[in-house]
Amino acid sequence: FEAAICVFVSLVIFERSWLFSDAPDLWERLCHMTILRSFKFFDETFNNEQTIENMNNTITVPDRIHIVPLGYEKDRVLDPLRDLKADKVILLIHDDDEELWYRREVKNELRGSTIKIEERDCDIFDMYGTIGTIADIIDNHPDDDIYVNLATGSKVTAIGGMIACMLTDATPYYVRAER
Repeated sequence: FEAAICVFVSLVIFERSWLFSDAPDLWERLCHMTILRSFKFFDETFNNEQTIENMNNTITVPDRIHIVPLGYEKDRVLDPLRDLKADKVILLIHDDDEELWYRREVKNELRGSTIKIEERDCDIFDMYGTIGTIADIIDNHPDDDIYVNLATGSKVTAIGGMIACMLTDATPYYVRAER
């Protein structure tokens, strides 16, 4: 909101530049200060690893990280990652068997995308373990936008994920099963 006001003010100043025709230095300083303030606001707001170069200033953009307990329904795992444009997915794995069909299919589909994949061990049937794992991941990404998929995994994981979201600023979401 503050950046929008700064941009609006600079546009008004530009539009009304004839008012400053006798004082061009004042007009230039006002425009310069307003634009710098806008960039400073954006820089402070979007402080993270991804950057956008713009007029010799760097604006940073937070990653969209999804925490997803790996379950048997791959569409409930993959669809929100695509729809919400995830930058990274952290799969909560409850079984070390690499050959499980659902784990293999999800990883194969994600390999063809730009989404980074990370796996974390998690006992999805242990409430406190689930809360701790999800809260730990959220704490390790303070400058990112964190989303937690409550539709995959077990019911215990859904409850633990919701509690972890309530204790932090992560966003929970639920994906309906296809009929």
